[in-house]
Order: sequence, then structure tokens, then C-alpha cells
Amino acid sequence: RARIVRWRIVHKVSEEGLGPILEEQLRKQYRRLLDKDSFFTDQLPGGRWGPSPSNALRTAMLRAWAYGAYGLLLGLAGFGLFQVRGKRGWAVAALPLSFLAFNLAIFLFLHVKTRYRVAFLPCLAFLAALALDRGWTSVRGNAGRGAGALRLLGGTLAAGLAWAAAFGS
Repeated sequence: RARIVRWRIVHKVSEEGLGPILEEQLRKQYRRLLDKDSFFTDQLPGGRWGPSPSNALRTAMLRAWAYGAYGLLLGLAGFGLFQVRGKRGWAVAALPLSFLAFNLAIFLFLHVKTRYRVAFLPCLAFLAALALDRGWTSVRGNAGRGAGALRLLGGTLAAGLAWAAAFGS
């Protein structure tokens, strides 16, 4: 079985080339990993595995709550990425950031399911807490000046990319 899979991989890479395969993986893997729909929303009435809707308003409210909470977490985590500063800050953030970077690297090659993002949630929560703790004072104290403006720009770009992956078509 392993020999057959290895042959298929080698054949696919030799036929299509490594560049196009990696480009395709980049395009779909992170969108699939960060998708707004989760196991929870799939089980809601009208979802992938849910029953047919009986109370449309309640279902819409639950779905909106799930999307809103997830969108807020992704946005704050994007801003939190740029709030790590100083030796002590990097020492504290080293483990969650290393975990996040390692997993993002391996998910470029592995088949991704939305359930795999559950492992990311503590890292995202850590970064969101960092954004809430340091972000407001950074923006208020350094608005328009050097590092504060760069942190705000970087956070905006990171949040925008995460939102595009999660909520884009």
C-alpha cells in the first residue's frame, strides 16, 4: 500500500510539477482549515448533517453567533500576532507561535479537515488575548508613529487574510 501511494505521489509530481501542486495546495488547504463552517454549524438545522430547519430564526441566530465569535477570534488573533514585543514577550509567545507555524507548515501537505483547527483554538485565543491586552494601549499611545502604525498595519493585513480564508467564497 505504501509503495502504491509513493508511486502515485512521484507520478503526480513528475507529471504536474512541484510548483503548480504547491500553488494549488496553498490556495485550498488554508481556506479549508480556516473555513467559517465548523462541526457545530454543520449540525445546525439546514446544515450539512443537520435536520431540516424547523425554527429558521433560532437557527440563523445560532449560525450568526458561531460565525461572529469565530470571526472575532480570527481578527483579534491577527492583531495579536503583531503585539509580541521584547525578549520577555517572545519568550512567552514562543511555544504557541512555534506550534502555529509548525502546523501551518504540515497542513500544506496533509489533507485538511475543519476539525483540525480545534488544535489551533488555544493559540488563537492566546493571540486574541494578547491583542486585547496590548493592542489598545499600542494604538492609543503610538497611533501614527513608527512601530505602533506598523503593528496596526500588520494586524490589519493578518486579520484580513484570515477573514478572507474563513469567509471568502
